[in-house]
Order: sequence, then structure tokens, then C-alpha cells
Amino acid sequence: MGRRIKIIALFVMVVCIILVLFLELNHTSVRFPMGKIDMSPKKSVLTETNIKLTYDSESRTSFCTTSNGFFYCTRDGIQFYKNAGDFVWNDTFTTASPIMVGDENVVAVSESNGKFIAVYNEAGQLYKVDSEFPVIQFSVNKLGYSSVISKNNDSYFIKNYNSKGEELPARKEEVQNITPLSSDISDDGRVLAVSYIDTNSTQMETKISFFYLNEKESMDYVDKMFASKVKENQITPIIKFMENNNLICISDSEIYCIDGTGNEKWTKQMTNRIDQISFADNNYFVIALGEPIANKDSEPMGTVKWYDLDGNNFNKFELGRQVTYLHSDFNNTIIGSFKLFKEVTKKGKVLFEYASASDLKQMLLMKGGTKVLSVGVNEAVILNLEKQHLSPPEGAEQQNEGAESTEQPKE
Repeated sequence: MGRRIKIIALFVMVVCIILVLFLELNHTSVRFPMGKIDMSPKKSVLTETNIKLTYDSESRTSFCTTSNGFFYCTRDGIQFYKNAGDFVWNDTFTTASPIMVGDENVVAVSESNGKFIAVYNEAGQLYKVDSEFPVIQFSVNKLGYSSVISKNNDSYFIKNYNSKGEELPARKEEVQNITPLSSDISDDGRVLAVSYIDTNSTQMETKISFFYLNEKESMDYVDKMFASKVKENQITPIIKFMENNNLICISDSEIYCIDGTGNEKWTKQMTNRIDQISFADNNYFVIALGEPIANKDSEPMGTVKWYDLDGNNFNKFELGRQVTYLHSDFNNTIIGSFKLFKEVTKKGKVLFEYASASDLKQMLLMKGGTKVLSVGVNEAVILNLEKQHLSPPEGAEQQNEGAESTEQPKE
């Protein structure tokens, strides 16, 4: 298999890891928390409420929480509910396999190789636009601006839209062996960032290019591009604008940040493969480390690390096993390993441990820190986080499966 085919295959694999969080969700049921039993009256457990949504197992259901409620997306459309479970609105469409991505209180819906993107906030649909060619990647920011990459034969198109669905300056990429992998628009709507892979030379290169989206700022720049960063011998399939136009870039060998002027602020060399990543509240992000990289000073698989936008590793938690799920929001993080889930604060405190009866791939934090939305194959249930005195159930495990790290975070 040729080098370019390998690169494309790697890109597809990474994108699939991102999208799987929204697809084929599994059933769960409430259990006593696993791990060492704490007999104090402040033990936190999850208890099931009467707020449930049931659906067909083939509906391709996915959920996304916001400040005031949650979006519920299926093949047949999207609905919004308040945190208390009250239905607010719905919008209908037909897709084979919907994919939903979100940023704060806004979501965008499309599907792999689909030909549309629809953007919503808590009040309803902001806009829906059709794509002439199949969509291969899309993103949305908290204002409702979206960027969509589509492909026709050997040509790539990057269409961009404001919060009203009005088209912003677009791009058509036709240079051979230069492929756009992902794109994102800054939270102020001024800048488009695109990650490209260039295989024209003997060394594979990643190019992160920045373009102004308004005529006034772009008039002095050729092709509207005001900055570009080249990284050799790596692929960067994930980019995300965060607070103050800081762009976080995740490659196969580095994590790095580029500021709004195109200057690289910091770089962290990878010592382990990244199994999971979650961008939280637009001002920090969390990664879960996987297999060690050869000849590196690696850390244990299952180590979870928190980073701020200055590159500081301000918290670390060692789960002690492979991390298969990661979701950060509202200042806390849910860490999952197959059937075991823990909610951990930014200071490393474990708020709860939860064991499901079957595999669970989505548990979403809700605003206020006292509720969790768990999504199964046939139903979604809101769970309350409660403090109560527990007696250890018969046969409960006494050995703690994850431990808060007492070491200082290692760069």
C-alpha cells in the first residue's frame, strides 16, 4: 500500500474515533459504585429518575447537553428538552446515519457522505444548507458559524457559513496530493483554520493555514491567507479553536497551540498514543493516554491529563486501565473504561463511580453537576448524583480500580 493510501487510512481511522462517540450507544442500568467502599455519609451515588426517553435501537440516536437542556438526534430529526425533561421543540429530516457535533449551546447535524448540514441552538434551527458534493468533515462554533469540507473526485471544497446561514468566503483545493483534513472557525467568526496533509515531497508535511473571513481584514493578503505553520513528518487531523482564538492541534506525535496571529505558542511531544480527547468549556482540554510510544519516557496507559491554553498540565488522574470514553463539561470530566465510569473534578476529586450492566459509550454531564444523562441502546435516562450513607452490597469489590495521582503532573 502506497504512502498516500496509508495516510488516508490513518486519517479515516482517527476521524472514526471522534465520530464513534455519537454512534451506536449501548444500554446501561444503575449499580452500586465499584471500588473501595466509603462508609462516610457523604458517599455520592447515581440514582435513576423517572425522566426517560425510549427509542428504537436502529434509530442511530445521539445526544448533546447544553446549559439549559439537551439535544436528542435520530435518523428522523432532532428535538430539544430542558434539563427537567420538558419537551421544547422538534425539527424533522431523514438521514441514514446522523452525526451531531456541538459547541456550548449550539449543535450541527450532518452525516458521513451526506449532502446537507443543519445548525441549531436551544431555540430551534438557525439554518440548513445543502452541499453539492458529499460531506467528509464539518465543525460548528458557539456562535453557530460552520465550516464544511466536501469532495468531488480529486477536488475539495471548504464552505463556510455565518450564524444566519449566509455563505462566507469559500475555498476550492485542487493541488495534487494536498488534502484538507479538518477546518474550524474562531469563536469571533473572523478566522478560518484548515489542517492540510501535503505528500508532494519525500517528507510528509502538515500545514495549518489561517484565512480571514471578512473582506476588510483579508484585502491585503493573497488568497486571504495571513499565516501558515508547517510541521514535518506528522499528520494533524484534529484542530479546535478555543478561547481568545487559540487553536489546539492534535497530531500523531505532538500537541501544540497556535495563537490568533498564527504564532506557535507551545508544543508538547507525545510519549503515548492518545486514546481519547475532550475539549472543555473552550478554556481547557483533557486527554487520555493509550499505548506507550517506543523510545519515549512514557506514562501508564489510562493516565488522564488536563491542560490549559498555556500548555500547563494542571491535573492528572490515573485510572489504572484503558480509557474508552471521555467527556468534559461544566468543569468536570467523566472517564469511562468499558463498564466503569467515574466523574472527576479539575482538581482530581472523584465525585462518583458507576458500573453499568452492559457496555456504555455515552454519559453526559448536565449543568449544575448534580445530573448525568446516560444513553442506552433503547432508552436515555437522567440520573441524579446524590450523597447518602452506603453499606457495601454483597460481593462488592473492595479494591479501588482507579487512583488519584499523588505525583506532580509530568510534562
